[in-house]
Amino acid sequence: MSKKSRSQRNRRSKPQRKGRPPAGGPEWSRNPTERFERNDAWALTLTLIKSGIFITETLGNLIDILPEDAYPGEDPGEVVTEMAAGSIVPLVNKVGRKQCRETIELIDSVVESILRELSLAAEIAGRREKGYTV
Repeated sequence: MSKKSRSQRNRRSKPQRKGRPPAGGPEWSRNPTERFERNDAWALTLTLIKSGIFITETLGNLIDILPEDAYPGEDPGEVVTEMAAGSIVPLVNKVGRKQCRETIELIDSVVESILRELSLAAEIAGRREKGYTV
């Protein structure tokens, strides 16, 4: 049995520090501003993904299980969306219209940014397939 060097012995897994991104998250930076910006972007991304999946699945399942005659003459999707909007009215009232609008703008900007990046990645991949060096 060989002896382990001091550096090998000290490589034990350390408990994750509070506020540090999970494995697979953004690199841990020594620059506090950069670290917080990356963590905020990471947290926002995960929150949007989880929220989007939850809302899509929940409302979609609700629409699917509704009897066809549950809301005669009305689109079930619109009815369920109206119900969901009604459930968040107290939250919107609590934070105020300005913050609500800013949040909507932020979410729209996130979507636009992701679409821009995906479009660029697709363009680069297409050029590489054609033999161009990118």
